[in-house]
Amino acid sequence: MRVKGKDKAFKVLNHIFEQGYQVAKADNGYNPDVLAINSEENRAIILEHSSTGDRKVNIGEMFQADKWLRDKEYKGELIFVLDGQSENSPTCNGQFKRLSPLFEEYLKGGTFGLKKVVIISRESHEGCIDTTEILKINTGNVIK
Repeated sequence: MRVKGKDKAFKVLNHIFEQGYQVAKADNGYNPDVLAINSEENRAIILEHSSTGDRKVNIGEMFQADKWLRDKEYKGELIFVLDGQSENSPTCNGQFKRLSPLFEEYLKGGTFGLKKVVIISRESHEGCIDTTEILKINTGNVIK
Protein backbone atom coordinates (compact mmCIF):
# COMPACT_ATOMS: atom_id res chain seq x y z
CA MET A 1 0.00 0.00 0.00
CA ARG A 2 1.42 3.39 -0.95
CA VAL A 3 -0.21 6.75 -0.74
CA LYS A 4 2.24 9.38 -1.93
CA GLY A 5 3.15 11.98 0.64
CA LYS A 6 1.01 10.54 3.40
CA ASP A 7 2.57 9.93 6.80
CA LYS A 8 -0.45 7.83 7.77
CA ALA A 9 0.28 5.22 5.07
CA PHE A 10 3.94 5.16 6.12
CA LYS A 11 3.09 4.56 9.76
CA VAL A 12 1.10 1.41 9.01
CA LEU A 13 3.81 -0.26 6.91
CA ASN A 14 5.37 -3.44 8.27
CA HIS A 15 8.52 -1.91 9.76
CA ILE A 16 11.06 -4.51 10.88
CA PHE A 17 13.09 -4.09 14.08
CA GLU A 18 15.68 -6.23 15.85
CA GLN A 19 14.51 -8.65 18.48
CA GLY A 20 13.80 -6.90 21.77
CA TYR A 21 12.33 -3.75 20.19
CA GLN A 22 8.64 -2.93 20.59
CA VAL A 23 6.75 -0.24 18.71
CA ALA A 24 5.67 2.39 21.22
CA LYS A 25 4.20 5.85 21.60
CA ALA A 26 6.41 8.64 22.84
CA ASP A 27 5.38 11.04 25.55
CA ASN A 28 6.07 14.57 26.79
CA GLY A 29 4.71 16.09 23.58
CA TYR A 30 7.09 14.19 21.29
CA ASN A 31 5.33 12.42 18.42
CA PRO A 32 7.64 10.75 15.87
CA ASP A 33 6.16 8.84 12.96
CA VAL A 34 7.42 5.48 14.25
CA LEU A 35 9.20 4.70 17.52
CA ALA A 36 10.53 1.33 18.64
CA ILE A 37 12.03 0.89 22.12
CA ASN A 38 14.24 -1.77 23.62
CA SER A 39 13.62 -1.00 27.30
CA GLU A 40 16.08 -3.64 28.55
CA GLU A 41 18.94 -1.90 26.75
CA ASN A 42 17.59 1.68 27.02
CA ARG A 43 17.75 2.04 23.24
CA ALA A 44 15.33 3.44 20.68
CA ILE A 45 14.95 3.56 16.92
CA ILE A 46 13.02 6.50 15.50
CA LEU A 47 11.69 6.74 11.94
CA GLU A 48 10.64 10.05 10.46
CA HIS A 49 8.87 10.05 7.10
CA SER A 50 9.52 13.30 5.29
CA SER A 51 6.90 13.93 2.65
CA THR A 52 7.46 17.66 2.55
CA GLY A 53 9.64 19.65 0.22
CA ASP A 54 10.86 21.73 3.19
CA ARG A 55 14.55 21.01 3.66
CA LYS A 56 14.60 22.48 7.18
CA VAL A 57 11.97 20.24 8.81
CA ASN A 58 14.51 17.48 9.41
CA ILE A 59 16.67 19.80 11.52
CA GLY A 60 13.86 20.21 14.07
CA GLU A 61 13.04 16.51 13.97
CA MET A 62 16.67 15.61 14.67
CA PHE A 63 16.88 17.95 17.68
CA GLN A 64 13.51 16.78 19.05
CA ALA A 65 14.60 13.15 18.78
CA ASP A 66 17.86 13.86 20.59
CA LYS A 67 16.12 15.78 23.41
CA TRP A 68 13.55 13.03 23.95
CA LEU A 69 16.27 10.36 24.02
CA ARG A 70 18.36 12.34 26.52
CA ASP A 71 15.34 13.02 28.73
CA LYS A 72 14.56 9.27 28.76
CA GLU A 73 18.24 8.36 29.20
CA TYR A 74 18.17 6.29 25.99
CA LYS A 75 20.69 5.91 23.20
CA GLY A 76 19.10 5.96 19.78
CA GLU A 77 19.20 5.94 16.04
CA LEU A 78 17.13 8.14 13.76
CA ILE A 79 16.19 7.12 10.23
CA PHE A 80 14.92 9.81 7.88
CA VAL A 81 12.89 8.42 4.99
CA LEU A 82 12.73 11.14 2.33
CA ASP A 83 9.61 10.99 0.17
CA GLY A 84 9.19 14.54 -1.11
CA GLN A 85 7.24 14.86 -4.33
CA SER A 86 8.07 18.43 -5.33
CA GLU A 87 10.70 19.53 -7.83
CA ASN A 88 12.84 20.99 -5.02
CA SER A 89 12.40 18.20 -2.48
CA PRO A 90 15.47 17.49 -0.34
CA THR A 91 17.89 14.81 -1.49
CA CYS A 92 19.65 12.32 0.74
CA ASN A 93 23.04 13.87 -0.01
CA GLY A 94 21.74 17.41 0.47
CA GLN A 95 20.18 16.56 3.84
CA PHE A 96 23.37 14.78 4.90
CA LYS A 97 25.36 17.96 4.17
CA ARG A 98 22.78 20.09 6.02
CA LEU A 99 22.47 17.89 9.13
CA SER A 100 26.06 16.64 9.60
CA PRO A 101 27.61 19.87 10.91
CA LEU A 102 24.69 20.41 13.31
CA PHE A 103 24.96 16.87 14.67
CA GLU A 104 28.73 17.25 15.03
CA GLU A 105 28.52 20.63 16.76
CA TYR A 106 25.51 20.18 19.04
CA LEU A 107 24.49 16.56 19.45
CA LYS A 108 27.54 14.33 19.23
CA GLY A 109 28.93 12.98 22.46
CA GLY A 110 27.32 12.43 25.79
CA THR A 111 26.10 9.22 27.32
CA PHE A 112 22.55 9.44 25.97
CA GLY A 113 20.87 10.84 22.86
CA LEU A 114 21.29 10.26 19.15
CA LYS A 115 24.20 8.03 18.19
CA LYS A 116 23.44 7.67 14.50
CA VAL A 117 21.31 9.31 11.81
CA VAL A 118 20.65 7.53 8.51
CA ILE A 119 19.05 9.28 5.54
CA ILE A 120 17.38 7.10 2.90
CA SER A 121 14.94 7.59 0.05
CA ARG A 122 11.47 6.05 0.12
CA GLU A 123 11.89 4.62 -3.38
CA SER A 124 14.75 2.39 -2.25
CA HIS A 125 12.63 0.87 0.53
CA GLU A 126 9.25 0.16 -1.02
CA GLY A 127 6.87 -1.97 1.02
CA CYS A 128 8.60 -1.90 4.40
CA ILE A 129 11.45 -0.36 6.30
CA ASP A 130 13.83 -3.06 7.56
CA THR A 131 15.75 -1.20 10.24
CA THR A 132 17.97 -4.21 10.91
CA GLU A 133 19.49 -3.78 7.43
CA ILE A 134 19.42 0.02 7.30
CA LEU A 135 21.26 0.44 10.60
CA LYS A 136 24.11 -1.73 9.30
CA ILE A 137 24.90 1.00 6.76
CA ASN A 138 28.03 2.88 7.79
CA THR A 139 28.85 4.83 4.63
CA GLY A 140 27.10 7.33 2.43
CA ASN A 141 24.35 9.38 4.05
CA VAL A 142 25.10 8.27 7.61
CA ILE A 143 25.87 10.67 10.46
CA LYS A 144 27.50 9.29 13.61
